Formats: sequence, C-alpha cells, structure tokens
Amino acid sequence: MGAQGSLAVLILLGLGPAAGAQDPEEKIKDTDYDSDYAAVVKAYEAAERRMGSDAADALRRLEEQVLPALPRIHEARLLVVYTGINKGAERERHDFFPYRLAGRCALAADLPEKAVEYLKKSPSSGELLAKAERALAEKQKRAAPQPPPPPPVLQKPRIDLAPFLARRDYEGALKELEANRDRLGNDYAGRMAEVRNEASNHVARQTAALAAVLPRLLESEFFKEHLEPCLKECSRVPADLETQELRWAKKLAEWFKKRDPEEFERLALQAARFDENYHTICRQAQENRISEMEQVVTRIVQSTKAKRPSLMTQLDTAERAFQALSAARPYKELNDALAALKGRLPVDVEALDRARAGAGTIKDIRVMAGELERLWTSNIREKLSIQDRGDLALYLGIYRSMALFLDGKRIEEVAADLRVNEVFSPVENLPADLSPKVTRVHGLVRKPR
Repeated sequence: MGAQGSLAVLILLGLGPAAGAQDPEEKIKDTDYDSDYAAVVKAYEAAERRMGSDAADALRRLEEQVLPALPRIHEARLLVVYTGINKGAERERHDFFPYRLAGRCALAADLPEKAVEYLKKSPSSGELLAKAERALAEKQKRAAPQPPPPPPVLQKPRIDLAPFLARRDYEGALKELEANRDRLGNDYAGRMAEVRNEASNHVARQTAALAAVLPRLLESEFFKEHLEPCLKECSRVPADLETQELRWAKKLAEWFKKRDPEEFERLALQAARFDENYHTICRQAQENRISEMEQVVTRIVQSTKAKRPSLMTQLDTAERAFQALSAARPYKELNDALAALKGRLPVDVEALDRARAGAGTIKDIRVMAGELERLWTSNIREKLSIQDRGDLALYLGIYRSMALFLDGKRIEEVAADLRVNEVFSPVENLPADLSPKVTRVHGLVRKPR
C-alpha cells in the first residue's frame, strides 16, 4: 500500500492529522526559533511525513530525535515572528505536537500502551487519548495468558547522560562515558560517537545563528544579545570539536574589548573563507578603509605640496590594506569608489624631477609609482616635451616594477603587467646602475614576440 493509501486508512481510523482551531498557539522570535527549535521541528516534521508509510519507524524517530530534545514550548502551534526590520510580522507557522504525533504513530503501529503514555502528555488530545485507552483495553482483553517470565537477566547499569546533555555539557558527558568505559563494553564507542556528533551539530547551529545576525554587529546590544549567548552555549564543547567559525567568534569577542581596526581586518580576512553570511565583516572592513581614504584624499587636495608626501604615504598604506581585503572578497562598487577617489588626487608635474633624483625609502617608491602613473594618465602628459615624455615612460616603468616587487610579484608577473608593458615597450636603454631585476623585466618586455 502506498503512502497516500496508508494515510487514507489512518484518517478512517480517526488517526489522521488532529490539529484544529482549539490548539494553543505560541509566538516565538525568529532568533529563538532558529537556535532552539528549528532542528527539532525539522525532525518532527520528517517523522510526521514518515508516518503515512511506516508508523513504527516514525515513532522510533520521534523517540530518538525529538522527544529527548524538546524545547521549552511544545504541544502548540508555533508562530514565528521577525525581530529585525519587519519586527512582529509573521515569518512562518509550524504545528508542533510531538506527544500527540507519538500517540498517533503508536496507535497506527498497534502499540496502544505507548499511545496512552504519550497522549496523556498532550493536553489538546483528549479524544485521541480516549480512543487509545479503548484500544488498550481491547488488546489486553484479547491477550492470551502468558507463561511466567524467565528469570531476570542481570544487565549492566545504564549510564544516564540526560543531565549533561540538557545543559549542553558535552565535555562532562564524554568524561562520564570514559569513566564508565569498562561497564559499557562494546557500547562505549557508539555512545561516544553519538555525543561527539551531537556536540558538533550544536556548534554548527549556534555559529550559523550568529552568522545570520552579523549585519547587526555594530549595534550596541550585539555582544550581549548574540555573541555572548553563542559562546556560552558552546563553552562546554571539547576543544577538538571547536570549528574554525567558533574560534573566529571567540576572537571577535576579544576584539570587542579594544575594537582595534587592524584586528578587525584580520577577522575580516578570516571571515572571507567562511559561508556567505560571514562576508558582511569583509565588506564592513573595506567600507571603513574607503571612509578613511576619503578623508585623506580631501586633506591632500586641500594641503600644500610640502605636506603631501606624508599624506600620500598614509593613503598608500590604506589602499594596500583595502586591496588585501578586496582580493579576499571583492565588491565592484567599492573598487569603483576607490578609483573615483584616486581620480580626485592632484597631478604633480614635479614628480618627474623627484623620480630622476631617486626615491629613498620603500614608502617613497610606492608613492612615487602612484604619482608618476597619475601624471602618465593625465592630459598634462601631452603637454610635456619629447624628452620629458620619454623620461616619464622610463621612470614609471622603473618605479612601478619596484612597487610590484615590493608586493611580492615575480619577475615574470611584473613583465606581464599591462602598464609596465605599455611604458617599457618604447624604452630602448635603462640607466646603468639599475636593479638587475628591473633590467630583466625590461628585457622580457622588449623581447621580440
């Protein structure tokens, strides 16, 4: 008999879905539902679907996956409401009557004694309970006299982990099993695996719930309402079961103490390797750098030439930090914003004279490469003399190559850079005292293809 046929029989017997208008309804915040209810409700609904084809298996699933892990509110219709932008609005509904469903499954599996046991715990299932009690009485009446039971077999004492699991003390549960290893015998490995699997699933649920609210990171109550509860819930998980996401959450908690910008960027780079919900941190770090660079560019535009070098160095530092974040998780609109900012920088014709004189420090090299490129891409270049245009191409190629080397690029990568190719291609000769690496780049660019 198919699933639909089985369900039809159950309905004729009075065992079909029994939820109705009289059932109690409870409102639950979406954050509480996601952290405390979603997993067990999902298992409940899977068992409910299974009932139509195999009521005994559905009952087993309820007894193993649902009834031992019931949340605070059960035997009710759960109304999940938003706590964010649409606060109070309905998100979804779930009929959640685990004891009623267990009773229905037990009746369908011809286990009226269990049906009575479970339905007594379901306040809204009076009619079903009466049917179960009648079915139990009839079964007991039909039962033939049984022979005397055999002598009881001495069994090993049961190790009760419920108190540990109720308070999410997975470390304590594992230690309890370890302490009773000899008594458990062949059951030891299986019990250990069950606890470890439950601990891993718990960590995954808690960190996923935290990731979902990361866009609210800068709200004043974020630490107290979201981060601290997550860490508390996972405080008794064995160290070897801590995920990268949980360790990241612990570092985030440390960041809250000092709110160090550089540490925030390190957290952002780590978050870029996680699921999409974590990427909001990487975007926030890039937006912080864009805001910083906006202020520096404004100061550069308003400053005298004497004060520009230090500001250009500051801008270069911020830009390289931004580029590192963008390489991990790029956002086109933020890269466009950076390009627009750089377009506001003044073009300094005297940069060519400083390039001829030579840059003294690593910071000078990076700044000089940027100044020469702005001069190269400006309309001022066409107004330079032929000699100055040739020198501009030469020194832009030299300083851009050195800047790329400082970024860790290899000779072949630098030679493949489009700007280096553009400016070095017409340059025939380089200064004699130049770095061999730059000379090698020039040779590769000029090599006949």
